Amino acid sequence: MRMNNKGLALSSILYTLLVLFLALLFGILGLITSGKLSLDKIKTNVSNKLNKTTEISNIPKIEVSLKRYDLTAMFSDDNLIVAYAITTTNQTPSTWNEINTPSASYALKYKVPGNNTYYIYVKDDANNITTKEIVVNAELCNLEIGRTWTYDYEGIENSFEVPCYGTYKLETWGAQGGQADETHIGGYGAYAKGEIFLEKNDTLFVNVGGTGVTTTTSGEGVGGYNGGGNSLPTGVSGGRGSGGGATSITLSEGLLSKFENDKDSVIIVAAGGGGGGSYSASYYGFGGAGGGITGVDGSAPDASTIGHGATQTTGGLGATMNQVNGSFGQGAKGGNPNGWGGAGGGGGFYGGGSAANNGAGGGGSSYIGNTKLSTKSMYCYNCTESNVESTKTVSTTNVSDTPTSNYAKMGNGYVKITLISLD
Repeated sequence: MRMNNKGLALSSILYTLLVLFLALLFGILGLITSGKLSLDKIKTNVSNKLNKTTEISNIPKIEVSLKRYDLTAMFSDDNLIVAYAITTTNQTPSTWNEINTPSASYALKYKVPGNNTYYIYVKDDANNITTKEIVVNAELCNLEIGRTWTYDYEGIENSFEVPCYGTYKLETWGAQGGQADETHIGGYGAYAKGEIFLEKNDTLFVNVGGTGVTTTTSGEGVGGYNGGGNSLPTGVSGGRGSGGGATSITLSEGLLSKFENDKDSVIIVAAGGGGGGSYSASYYGFGGAGGGITGVDGSAPDASTIGHGATQTTGGLGATMNQVNGSFGQGAKGGNPNGWGGAGGGGGFYGGGSAANNGAGGGGSSYIGNTKLSTKSMYCYNCTESNVESTKTVSTTNVSDTPTSNYAKMGNGYVKITLISLD
């Protein structure tokens, strides 16, 4: 069929409208699809943000360590810590310990009164409260306060295994120096004491000083156990005493002289006295006593023959005519000018200097300088005094052959350990 010009024009218009309609339709569908994808993307991003785990850091945190009854707590917060409380009930406390200067962290040291369940509470300035439960079940001790352990001189090392947590009093007496004869005696041993907190199963090592001996015209006199200096015999007549040994308590095994490079292991030392000397009514010497902060010099009519007392840092100087000095933990061996021998120095934290000829040896120094010790002091016969805590020394004229608190010591040394409180 043949179409006229008017029909062709109408068909062309309809075709154009159809094309425009389809283009518009696909455009709308594209926009919808694009919008949906964008919307889905937004939803996904929002969902991811909502599902992300965020740590809440604005509440107080408590970290606790416990050693028997000693509790250490560390509080921290993004806010300021303002108060804490420790109770035995799991209820928010009505009474708080306020912190004078609030801060984001606070360290607390606290000694709990005994075995129990404790609750630690901490509060910040936003009134957030955190609690932590601590169970204390420390082993109890069945020993009574005042229980003692004693150590006489044996010439060997002994050990003390700590039976209970607690504070112990340590008392030590050094040994007397050897005599030249009944008149010209050796210096007396010193007395040193102090208190120390010890944990169960700790071990202390005890070396009790031995008294010096006498040598005459032959044979070397062996110094007292634990650092007494040997004496050398006289080639003429008379006697020479060896030095008395120190009494020491240490944290590891060994005689005192072993610890020159490990002084922190030395807990306490009571010094020994220097040996006496004699030749005649005009030539003689009396041993210097074991001292506190310093040992006592020997004494003799001829000052050039005496040994000198030790200090906290050096051994005592020997007699000027034949100088043999003391050293850490060891009294000096007697000098021997002209073959006349000499008395030995006393043992101690540092040992006393030795004598020459008929003179007398110097005393060693005692030691209470270990920071673990408290309530500590040293007593010695006619010695130099000190009021400084780490070297506190009291001079005394009280002497006994029986171990007596605050007395200088005749004869061998001694140790007494007393349980004075439980923890």
